Amino acid sequence: MEKYCGKCGKELSKTDVFCPNCGEKVPSAIKKMDQQTTTSNKSSSKKTNGMAIAGFVISLVSAVLCCGAFNVIGLIFSIVGLAQAKKYDGNGKGFAIAGIVISGIIVLLYLLVGTFRITVPTIEIPNFDFPDIEIPSEFTF
Repeated sequence: MEKYCGKCGKELSKTDVFCPNCGEKVPSAIKKMDQQTTTSNKSSSKKTNGMAIAGFVISLVSAVLCCGAFNVIGLIFSIVGLAQAKKYDGNGKGFAIAGIVISGIIVLLYLLVGTFRITVPTIEIPNFDFPDIEIPSEFTF
């Protein structure tokens, strides 16, 4: 079956998207382009795994701010997000794993500090003895 341009009547090949003579779009090519656009829109409209993202953000923020209780919450959210990753076609799996790793490391550090009572060494500032200075009575209250 041969195709002809609807505008100028020139014969078209099967692979032509535009008429080589006048530049008019070939109707069958328009349908194909619409199908491709619809397919690409479907792939970009995936649902986002909110639990995975929330777990990652909570873990990261609590690690930076050193909030121990929020690390546990971030760990829980990340684990739930990882479990839900199948439901979302793997979307958010990386965020969930990153949240688990960050929270896991921070929680382990808190446990080690609490268990072994690891303390940060402090530096003693020497006490300088200043000679007794007499303060005139005008400056006393």
